[in-house]
Amino acid sequence: ADFRALRGSILMVAQDLGESLTLRFDHGRLTIHDGTVGIPSLTICADLAALRRLSDTPITALGRLPAFGPFTRDGRSTGAYLLRLFAQGDLKVYGLVAHPRTLVFLLRIFSIHG
Repeated sequence: ADFRALRGSILMVAQDLGESLTLRFDHGRLTIHDGTVGIPSLTICADLAALRRLSDTPITALGRLPAFGPFTRDGRSTGAYLLRLFAQGDLKVYGLVAHPRTLVFLLRIFSIHG
């Protein structure tokens, strides 16, 4: 359901490698482009290790929201790591204020706990 609900493009930039890819979602279809294509709804910039860590985000049973914080053991370690990177400016999410639902759907799709 989350995959079918997504519509828009997400640019993911691995700053340490200097590489990027664009994920274009269109209600159940996904097209992956090498580099930047179009104007993305969300842009996520971080080192490759931080981008890979996004898949460790636990999802709560109630509400199916990303669980950062004391609710789960995995949530504490992953949440602390990602929040520390965000506070230091090493993890940037452009478009978060305009498209928070897109980020939640993306984290649900990426999550290995979901």
